Amino acid sequence: MKLPKTAALLMLAVALAVTDANAQQKCQLMRAAKLDMTMDPGGRISVPMTIGGKPISLLVDTGGYESALTRSTVDALDLTTKQAPEPIAQVYGGVIVDRFVFTHDDVLGGLKASELPFIVVPDGTGGLSQEEGGILAPDVLKNYDADFDFANGTLNFFSKDHCEGRVVYWTSTGYGKVPFEFDHDSHIEFTVLIDGKEVRALLDTGARESVADLARIETDFGLNEKSAGMSRLPDSTTKEAGYRYAFKTLTFDAVSVSNPDIALIPGDQSRVGMAVPTLILGMNILRHLHIYIAYGEKMLYVTDASAH
Repeated sequence: MKLPKTAALLMLAVALAVTDANAQQKCQLMRAAKLDMTMDPGGRISVPMTIGGKPISLLVDTGGYESALTRSTVDALDLTTKQAPEPIAQVYGGVIVDRFVFTHDDVLGGLKASELPFIVVPDGTGGLSQEEGGILAPDVLKNYDADFDFANGTLNFFSKDHCEGRVVYWTSTGYGKVPFEFDHDSHIEFTVLIDGKEVRALLDTGARESVADLARIETDFGLNEKSAGMSRLPDSTTKEAGYRYAFKTLTFDAVSVSNPDIALIPGDQSRVGMAVPTLILGMNILRHLHIYIAYGEKMLYVTDASAH
């Protein structure tokens, strides 16, 4: 559970800003940054950033908490950590975070900041690889519209200052339009249809797999371990095992994903737990889509990844 920030940390502001002095017509999208995405073997994505002229790679995690740097990255950049008066957060597998740093001369795809705050986390937190120096979380992402173009391997940041609904630039065909809400950590929660039934979901680019709460799915869909189409996960080792079920479709308004691969896990073994969402949508499904997160509108625009 995330703990309250101190008053001092509440005053820290993300300084990245669109600096295009030639403001165009309000209805025209203004791209602030274009970043190449690197996908790891598990399907998660990272983007390049420079801090003080030194390159690092950051995991893009819409399900994260605060943007973070690993301890080894902080040491390599010769940054001085600061002790928070009280824990900043308890995140990523129960790690208690109580130190932070200020970085300088930050560049993210053309976006520049003279100073940014990052929390400091142990190496490997959240499954970070050795190549990933930290996490880009909603505290930064929500300052823009985030456009995940998985087919072309790019993450675009657009200004939120545009006409509502005028964002689907990449296709002239149909698209899905799904309203969302923020939870208290600025995570994106919304409703999808699974085989025609409404399911509350959380969009999590930091998750390799899509995971749903087993008990809720069994109740909502009238399933049990003996139901046709239910198969036990091969790595289940507990008495309360995990399963997969042969769902037919997962639908975002007008856009559907066929045969969605969703692991059904007991709540006490997953991030779903007692949270409101029943489903965490991870990269095994998201990477087959093109997703524009209109943070200002609180709306998702979705097409198939190949709809260009």
